[in-house]
Formats: sequence, structure tokens, C-alpha cells
Amino acid sequence: MAEVEESEAPFSGEPKKMFVTKHRLVLIFILLIIIILFVLLYFLSRPKSDYLTLSGRLEGYETDIAPKYGGKVTYIIGREGMAIHKNELLVKLDDSELKAQLKAAEANLAISRQQKKQAILQLNIIENQILQATLNVTQSKDESQGIITQAQSNLASAKVQLLQAQQQLKQS
Repeated sequence: MAEVEESEAPFSGEPKKMFVTKHRLVLIFILLIIIILFVLLYFLSRPKSDYLTLSGRLEGYETDIAPKYGGKVTYIIGREGMAIHKNELLVKLDDSELKAQLKAAEANLAISRQQKKQAILQLNIIENQILQATLNVTQSKDESQGIITQAQSNLASAKVQLLQAQQQLKQS
């Protein structure tokens, strides 16, 4: 059997010192790749943030605000310099006068609706009265026409009787 000499590395035909150095370089290279992969994996797996963190000072502009309607301030939210959000209630005004006006307007609306109902009822009554009067006029016309026709008939009958009486007088 042939024995491998100590100075040669198995399978290579190179000296043992060279084999160990190459072997170490390959291991270092593999470890370096593993470390790079872990670093990349760490940074890629972190959740992405839409925020940018900076330090500094932010100064806002002063803005005047005014209500659409005047009134007594009953409640103020927060203090000067406090952070506020869009559409957040800042001040509450006394609205008792507006509420009273609203109640008065609602009462006037209810009265107007009731008056409308009464006017409609009165209109219906007047329309019925007009219909009744029209029927009465038609009936009166018909009765008057009947009376006139009866009177004309009586007149004609009386004329005939008069003529007959005059002829009887002439004959006698």
C-alpha cells in the first residue's frame, strides 16, 4: 500500500500548508457571505415606516379664527400653544338665543301648516257651496221654465175659452 506523505494534502497533490490556507479562506468567505445575508435579511425584514424621524424646531403661523355668528363664549378648549387637529371644536358659543329662534320658527311652521289645512277645508266647503248653488240655480231655472210653460199653456187655454165664449155670444 502506498502511504500518503505528511507534506501532501489528500486529493490535491499540494502541500499541507497551502491546503489549510485555502481551506481557511473558503471558510472565511462563506462566513462573510452568511454575515452579509443576515445583515441584508435584517434590514429587509424590518417594517417600512412612512415617517421620517428628525430633530428640530417647528414654528407655526398665527391664524385668526372667527365664528360665523356672534355670541357669548361659554367654553374654551385647550390653551395657547396646545396642539389641535382639523375640525376639532375650539370654542363653544352660547346658543340659547338661536335655540329660542329655532323653537319660534318651528312653532310658526306648525301654525302655518295648521292654517294651510284649515284653508284647504274652507276651500272644500266653498266648492261644495258653489256646487250646491249651481244645482239650485239649475233647479230654479227648470222650475221657472216649467211654471212659464204651465202659464203659457193656461194662457192658451184661456184664449181658447175666450174665443169659444165670444162665438157663443155671437150665436146667441
